[in-house]
Amino acid sequence: MEVGVRHRINPNQNVSAALSDNTADASADEVKKDNKLEENKGIIKKDSEIGWFLALIVVILFSFVTRFWKLSEPSSVVFDEIHFGKFVSYYIRGTYFFDVHPPLGKMLLALVGYLAGFDGQFLFDTIGVEIVDKYVPIYTMRSFPAACGAITNVIVFLCLKEIGISIPGSFLGAALLIFDNALITQSRFILLDINKSLKSVKLVGLFTVATVGIAVITDLWRLMDIRRGLSLRRFGYHFFARVFCLIVLPCALYLIFFFIHFKILIYSGPGDPYMSPKFQAELKGSAVQYLSTEIPYYSNITLKNRNFQAYLHSHHNTYPQSYEDGRISSGGQIVTANFENDINNYWVIAPVNTKFNPAIPEYKLTAEEMKRGIRYVRNNDYVQFFHPPTESYLLTHDIVSPLTSTHMEITTVSQNKPATGYNATLWMIDAKDLEPGQKIISLRTHFRLVNFIYGVAIHCHRGLLLPSWGLGQLEVNGNKNLNEEDNIWYFDEIIHEQVVRGKSHEIRNSDDEIETEEKDKKVVIKLTFLQKFYELQRIMIIYNAGITTTHPYSSSPFSWPFVLRGISFWEDADGLRQIYLLGNPVGWWISITGCLGRGVDFVESFHVRLWFSRGVGFLVLAWLMHYVPFFIMGRVLFVHHYLPSYIFSAMVTAAVIDSVGRGIQSVISLRQRSVGYWIIVSVLIVVNVGSFLYFSPLTYGTGFASKEEILSRKWLQSWDLQYI
Repeated sequence: MEVGVRHRINPNQNVSAALSDNTADASADEVKKDNKLEENKGIIKKDSEIGWFLALIVVILFSFVTRFWKLSEPSSVVFDEIHFGKFVSYYIRGTYFFDVHPPLGKMLLALVGYLAGFDGQFLFDTIGVEIVDKYVPIYTMRSFPAACGAITNVIVFLCLKEIGISIPGSFLGAALLIFDNALITQSRFILLDINKSLKSVKLVGLFTVATVGIAVITDLWRLMDIRRGLSLRRFGYHFFARVFCLIVLPCALYLIFFFIHFKILIYSGPGDPYMSPKFQAELKGSAVQYLSTEIPYYSNITLKNRNFQAYLHSHHNTYPQSYEDGRISSGGQIVTANFENDINNYWVIAPVNTKFNPAIPEYKLTAEEMKRGIRYVRNNDYVQFFHPPTESYLLTHDIVSPLTSTHMEITTVSQNKPATGYNATLWMIDAKDLEPGQKIISLRTHFRLVNFIYGVAIHCHRGLLLPSWGLGQLEVNGNKNLNEEDNIWYFDEIIHEQVVRGKSHEIRNSDDEIETEEKDKKVVIKLTFLQKFYELQRIMIIYNAGITTTHPYSSSPFSWPFVLRGISFWEDADGLRQIYLLGNPVGWWISITGCLGRGVDFVESFHVRLWFSRGVGFLVLAWLMHYVPFFIMGRVLFVHHYLPSYIFSAMVTAAVIDSVGRGIQSVISLRQRSVGYWIIVSVLIVVNVGSFLYFSPLTYGTGFASKEEILSRKWLQSWDLQYI
């Protein structure tokens, strides 16, 4: 063999043998040292199949026992079961809903509920509401995520074995997960986060795809080495096999799950308003089909923001004369976006008065409008919005908005003021899907409202709530960037004498009228699957990024590995019972130490270093890829977002501890080294299990005898436990 030339490696060779060709130029001493290590491999490398089998049985047993014990308790709705339990109900009833995550996990939960006989009538509306098992097979429905959580531990154990970690090391890695309070809590209820690394369950699964992608690219780069002896054709086989298995096939499955999603959800539901009018028109029972109408001028209307489903709102309160940062306001009447429907959401839509603005051409009524004695609102019309409760008109002016210094203040002006500011009260209806002059249809037509003078669009600001003087409602302002999604509005309710139950009176006494109406009639065209898929993906991404409102149990990524915060899932004053999502402090602190530690420095063998940098290096990459991206996210975050990353950190820790054992030279006898290694691992596992048992009342909600017992478990002031 020619020194320095790399030969093709048989994939069935073990890692040490595969790397032997790469060390042909090593010194004689190094070779002898490595050969001695090969000859004196300890029990770590000679674990019997019986030992592996027994360890696997123990892992399976404890994984299922810890997840299924008292699974039906509490028999009431817990935390996010109000969302995912409701989604199960919607699937079973075929009712369309919207969620920011892909559908696979929810569909699997729904399938389990359906097979168990759940009829979907219970909607999981409130945390703590009692679940009647006669109507809701709660044990069976919770069994699926519990089983997934248990199987995750088994898979981790087998993965650690596969990359060459010993029985004690693999068992330690599995034990850190089996006896983790947070993973148990998350997997015992109708939730998705225990399986979020699946791309079609939650978008965080994209981190898994990126991790695998990096590993595949690295592998292909190695295959390109000319010394590997691969022909171009052979390399092409490797390349296209990976493209098919890791890109084409997953994308096809991702599309299939959405196809099934659309086929199941065929009835109108709470998800309608998030979708386009074309999408809504295909849902059975949709309000777009039965309540949409042309809009006569001088109708009483409500305007809704498409993205937030909040009404354009005003009331007698005024902006403060100055803000905390010293900026001055107009002191005018406040305009906000309100989620509640009340009298202050109603406006009267009026046409432009060309006497005050001769630049706008005077409109000529159609034969249809002359016959009916009304005029319809059309695309590109300039309109005014009159607010009857306060007798004022909507306008904007060159004053900065309260919370967004780059936007303009939206306020109103009294109808008794002179007409000198008339043009500032004019708003153009700009519907991109319509031609100029086409009728605006309530519910169906989405549009921007652009000011005549300043050219800004009425904008509902994402995630910004006004202080107490604004009643905690969403800020509305004038946005110079007309293309932002939060500028889109639609007419919701129309009240007019010629509109009955959402339909205009049909008066057709001439061919001209019929022709005019047919020209403006909205033709419903069915969307293709890919059009629906693209629309939903776009909205999912927008809304996922827009979850920025604060939450009492939100936390920063920095705090997660150190267990600085938890989440209150459920509580019951009777028996001082509560369920609090909290990572096992001992397990999490051991894991983050393992990840940040430099255990590899203890490894002296070249072979072990290479094994560590490749096999365990992939686990480190996976930990970082599932953790670091959260630092740049703007959305609200919770500790359960760290769970996939924690799984990898436990695996890294097991590998680090195992690598120390691999690198120790034969300074003591083989048997002594094996026993010593088991003692170290056993101590870590016992301490971890003890911590798990100590905090288990918070995991299973079994309750406490006194408040002092709860207080004794509050190791950190940031843990907001109940009843203390």
